[in-house]
Amino acid sequence: MMSIVLAAASGACLAASPAQMEPGFDISGAGARPCSAWTEARDKMGDRESSALLDEAMMVTWVQGFLNGMNVSRIAAGGQPARLPDGDSIRTYVDAFCRRQPGTRVMQAALQLYLSNAAR
Repeated sequence: MMSIVLAAASGACLAASPAQMEPGFDISGAGARPCSAWTEARDKMGDRESSALLDEAMMVTWVQGFLNGMNVSRIAAGGQPARLPDGDSIRTYVDAFCRRQPGTRVMQAALQLYLSNAAR
């Protein structure tokens, strides 16, 4: 059942433009934050006085957990797992996505990253 929900969410997100990719379900944690929060945290990484390091670490960790969860769902549905990116690759992808689409959520960047890796 979970794999059907995730497949439907993935298909809906592929058919929509990034600005229209609001999930039809609740998300929580760092993935619910807007891409502008990701970009702000990444831009402030050199500022030792800010909480940017913690914010960035929480968002990267959330994305890693999301990607792993997508793989678990894929395996449970009888599919092959996608090759998952390392932390630096996650940062690079989400940086680019969020700079292009600051009004979307970190989850949407994570989903697109997963789908691009799963297609390989």
